[in-house]
Amino acid sequence: MKTKITVYFIPITHHDLGYTENIEALLSSYCRYYDSILDFCDRTDGYPEEAKYRYTVEEFWSLDTYLSRTTEENRTRMKKRIKEGRIELPALYANIIDCTADSEELIRSMYPSMRYADECGVKITRASLTDMPGLGGGVAEALSGAGIKYLFAGFPRYFEWADAAGKIPEMKHTYWSEQFGRPAAFRWGSESGGSVLTWFQSGYGWFGNNENACVEINGISDIAERLPGYIKELKERGYPYNIMRYIYRGSDNEAPSADICDIVTEWNSTLAGKTGITLEVATDSRFFDRLSEMCGDVPVVTGELPHTDYPVLTLTEAGTTAENRRARHRLEIAERMGADGGDAFRDIILYDEHCFGMSRSCGEEHELDLCMKRKYALRAAYTAKKLTDSVSVRSERLDGVFRFFFPQGTKGRATAEFSDRDIEAGIYRIENLRTGEVTHGQATEITDPLTPVPGLTDIYAESLCSGGARRCIFDLGEAVPMSVGEYRITKLSAVGSSCGMADGNYRFDTASYSLFDCGSGRTLTEPGLGRLISRDIATGKVTEAIVTDAHPTFDGPAASGFMTVSHLPGVPEIITEYVLYHAEKRLSVSVRILLDRTPARETFVAFPFRNDGAEFTYDTPCFEGKAFDTRLEGCNTNHCSVTSRAVVSGKNGRVTLDMREGGQVFFGGLHVTEVSQAHHMINPPGFEDGFVKQPESGNVYVMLAYNNCRTNFSMSQTGEAIYRFDITSSDSRGASVLFPPEEVGENFVPMLPHVIPSEENIEIVHIKPAENRSGTVIRLRETDGKEAEFSLDTGCGGKTVICDHCERPTGETVSGRLKIKPHGFMTVMFTPETTHLL
Repeated sequence: MKTKITVYFIPITHHDLGYTENIEALLSSYCRYYDSILDFCDRTDGYPEEAKYRYTVEEFWSLDTYLSRTTEENRTRMKKRIKEGRIELPALYANIIDCTADSEELIRSMYPSMRYADECGVKITRASLTDMPGLGGGVAEALSGAGIKYLFAGFPRYFEWADAAGKIPEMKHTYWSEQFGRPAAFRWGSESGGSVLTWFQSGYGWFGNNENACVEINGISDIAERLPGYIKELKERGYPYNIMRYIYRGSDNEAPSADICDIVTEWNSTLAGKTGITLEVATDSRFFDRLSEMCGDVPVVTGELPHTDYPVLTLTEAGTTAENRRARHRLEIAERMGADGGDAFRDIILYDEHCFGMSRSCGEEHELDLCMKRKYALRAAYTAKKLTDSVSVRSERLDGVFRFFFPQGTKGRATAEFSDRDIEAGIYRIENLRTGEVTHGQATEITDPLTPVPGLTDIYAESLCSGGARRCIFDLGEAVPMSVGEYRITKLSAVGSSCGMADGNYRFDTASYSLFDCGSGRTLTEPGLGRLISRDIATGKVTEAIVTDAHPTFDGPAASGFMTVSHLPGVPEIITEYVLYHAEKRLSVSVRILLDRTPARETFVAFPFRNDGAEFTYDTPCFEGKAFDTRLEGCNTNHCSVTSRAVVSGKNGRVTLDMREGGQVFFGGLHVTEVSQAHHMINPPGFEDGFVKQPESGNVYVMLAYNNCRTNFSMSQTGEAIYRFDITSSDSRGASVLFPPEEVGENFVPMLPHVIPSEENIEIVHIKPAENRSGTVIRLRETDGKEAEFSLDTGCGGKTVICDHCERPTGETVSGRLKIKPHGFMTVMFTPETTHLL
């Protein structure tokens, strides 16, 4: 008797934003696709149930565009088909490079489709991330925490492809040494215990007898010729399921077709009985629902599969990528102040979508496409600034009183930094009007337009005819998260007091560029802290930047600065500013690089931490990674994607490195860059070797720019990029480094008087207005890997409801203490009893 098996064909289109045609043309193409999809549904209404046309939307951005451009009649038709289950919605907005996001961006990538699903009266159950060799450890947390049950993990086998010369390298690694075969089901687990049922088919899930096969089905004869043999091979390999999944017409931005409906009808009436194989036109969730019935005991995978290609490749657009990450920070500050940043998050996400150009990544259409891509980041930056200005309601600083909002996630010292032409140069006394604490600040003339602070050059240029502009650094003392403080700021002297690059906390050696901790008596770094290096990709030769000028920039009681000018091959000008903050235990390193179009170059900044037996931890979206440890077996260790913070700990203590623009970080040495032959042009020396097993030192290298591509990303780049890094050996988490104070006016009222978790291992990840405007959404995470009970002090009475990550109440109202699992993430909604007044 024939083995009975059902084969599901999933009509779907792989979403590559701007890969096959420029973005605007592609959006128009998808609008035509959805017109056809609706017509296909109408045309096949009378077909047998298993042969009716169904379509799975891979990512929501295409349908979102269609809904905004089509007619009301088509919007009604679309809702009808979605309610019927003929068209299936995805959880995610885009094939986002998940590790380049932060926790909020990853979670917010589900909001648009979830909101539309609510309008349609359906529940989304599946997500897909396709065409990326890697997956962040927090994806399972984000998805399971939003009620998503299923994930299609479309990992490509790029390291088995031929290179640009047509040769298949003899690789000692691919991207993961999984042991359960392909195709296979497993559960991808989060650190806090959630999980999603994951289908691992490799690649897009094409019809074929191996994962790289892409057999187009042009008629029933193609299936009859191949499918029985494919099923036989699966069974001989021990495939345990009586269902199988293949996509139909699912290549890059491929137009959908309803031909499969006629093929399925004919097959089931003529060949199903003879072969034991029944075909069905299905959505992904129809397949997953059947699969879940057969998966009572499948492997559970927990950890990170560090990405190889795409996070590195975003640095082919170094300046815009840095701008997008700064825009995300500013947008999150605006939301913490009470603004609605929803639409701007769409732009942030679309910039982080995995395509940065055409399949042939040069020429006029590629440049046009790239300009359209850059628009997302630039529009997000504009919107974030506009939102911040709208909610801060700045007004006159009456009687020298300044008001600041503190968007930081933990208690700690806060330093305000801003530019202002109305504040005179000099030293200032700062009095906290609530606590009486007295601190100091300074305002210095901006004399160098190339100082590596975003926007400073424009401020300098605007002030040339108006008496100059000032750079202000104000120590505001201890601050409470999400609160507002009032300070009387009085000028003391027109002459700065001298501190230089040494104080009671640190001494920065301006000759060797090394950092000494005065309190512990430890030298924290080897010489060369903040030095830029370049690596020739073809030869592997490393070149250190040549310093042509070095000088102090400013001095005062709050901070002192020192600047260097240097250059590298491919980077004709590098401006590096070191700032020592005297009231905090902190040194910042800011870098402005000017790039020319030299190809086949990588640029890094070095942090040579002196620490034997170093261990490295870092944050990624909804996950804390530990280099060489929390990864899955056999996957990439050469570099990791860091959202904003890395910690180096060992025999020489602990040092924290904060990165405002995030980064692709090489821990323990400058290893080979692992971009596969699917994307890179030149195989670098050592590329075929295995991944690094152990760190060589405490050194940390952060990649700033990359030029070695042959598709999807530019081959070379020009322009400037600005980065900022902050170093501390204090146990403090550097509360205000990533989310610094924001000046507000007297009419600004925060959403809550403050938000203070009772336990130190609970950090505020984000706070925002609820989507339904009925309260304040607070996201929290546990930072020490310990289960915790805690309470939230919001400064006012009210009701706390536990929600999923997309703000839907789980039904549990909390009257006492909250419970959170080790490394857990939690979303709650707080509704005040009455509107609070300051």
